[in-house]
Amino acid sequence: MQDNVINEDLDFLNKTSTSKRSVVQLQLLNKVIQDKNYALIEDNNLTADFFPENKAEFNYIRDFYTKYHTVPDRLTFKSVFDTFRFENVDIPNEYLVSQLFKEYKTDLAVSKWNLGRDAVINGNEDAIYQMAEEILKTRDIGAPMNCIDLTSDTSRLEHFKERCNNKENSYMSTGFLELDKMIGGIDRLNENMVIAARPGVGKSWILLALAGACYRQGFKVGIYSGEMHEDKVGFRLDTFLGHISNKALNRGDSLVLNAYEEYMKELTSGSLATFNPYTGEKGFIKVVTPSMIDGGSFATINNLRNFIRKEHLDILFIDQYSLINDVSNAKQENERVGHISRAIKELQVLEKIPVISVSQLNRKASEKDKDTKEDVEQDVSQLSMSDKIGQDATIVIMLSKKPVDPEKNTVVNKIEPGKQYSRYQFTFNITKARDGGEGKLNYLVDLDTFECIADNTGPSKLKGDCSEDDLEESDSDEYYSDNEDDELDI
Repeated sequence: MQDNVINEDLDFLNKTSTSKRSVVQLQLLNKVIQDKNYALIEDNNLTADFFPENKAEFNYIRDFYTKYHTVPDRLTFKSVFDTFRFENVDIPNEYLVSQLFKEYKTDLAVSKWNLGRDAVINGNEDAIYQMAEEILKTRDIGAPMNCIDLTSDTSRLEHFKERCNNKENSYMSTGFLELDKMIGGIDRLNENMVIAARPGVGKSWILLALAGACYRQGFKVGIYSGEMHEDKVGFRLDTFLGHISNKALNRGDSLVLNAYEEYMKELTSGSLATFNPYTGEKGFIKVVTPSMIDGGSFATINNLRNFIRKEHLDILFIDQYSLINDVSNAKQENERVGHISRAIKELQVLEKIPVISVSQLNRKASEKDKDTKEDVEQDVSQLSMSDKIGQDATIVIMLSKKPVDPEKNTVVNKIEPGKQYSRYQFTFNITKARDGGEGKLNYLVDLDTFECIADNTGPSKLKGDCSEDDLEESDSDEYYSDNEDDELDI
């Protein structure tokens, strides 16, 4: 019974693969004859193996070109292959080649499976792993790389002029004016930003603040939240966009009900966002959590790719690296996170939208210098689990925060038992910026309503200091005072 099911599946896969492949073969051969462009075959190292449905036709074109140094015209070709169907093909060469390679690899994988299916049926473990390894090798087969001669290609001059004339088309604002000035904003095509901090500092808050700012500019925003329920993500965004008490929203405080209803009318009418200057459309904020994924598991990179393509996202926010499912089966944690980091980078490059992710810092980030007793200077080596994250990132922003005494308006040295803090001094330490802009910025933030102002005037405005040891250390971005009823969700 099992053997019959496997055979039926393989028959279906073979038929499906053959059907698609024959169309691509026909299109590519037509394109070669139509454009008299044998380079399409030669430059991509195509052989008769790529044309199992049209081997004779391929071999004829190859032999004709080898002998006469030109591609046969339609009339000459038709005199030999009178049943060949000629079509005008307007599809780009790159697409045809990529599809041909895709179908070739699928067919090759099927043939590897056919050779090893008896091992699967009989439970031969060694043979199964050998077959799986052979199938995985087909993923590495690809068309030769294209290249650009930078000494003769001047297209980047036009791209530069476009940036000069339409800066809003090249960058998104972070929503933090001073940060925009320092790093230039969020590059719409080439940004892989990482926000890093110790647990409990507020990484998710800042990530979602950036998401809200991008929505206000009319962009289509996607968020993967591996930890928070969609309502909690929504409440935080409501706090950013409407400055409604986050504590009240989480506790169900009816005192903010009227204000919340009025805010919702504004939000759903689209009046809180502008039209996207690039597309002229209004944006949105869409969230995916593990409960929305088949099996209720953490998202894979493929899940995120489908999310981008299905919703036509302009930007993706990921919370966080440790809550993404790695399919490489790596045994070591740093290797697993390294695979995820590289996969996120490839996702950003191929989909051509910015990706902003959250990562944790390791214990080294809170150590003191043995001689000066000052905090160790932050750098990308403090990123937790894998140094690949810092290597793959275009910008790394390391966060730290210090609570501010509500009466004295000073940074507290030691948190007083039972005292609530909603106002913090956040420090943005830009430790890596591909296009320049490293440095530090301070912001005063009321996290309950997310009222935020720049505070880069130094100790004249805020006095005092506190060590990271005085701050909370939890496994999530939640702050707790000593009184359990005084929880402030940050």
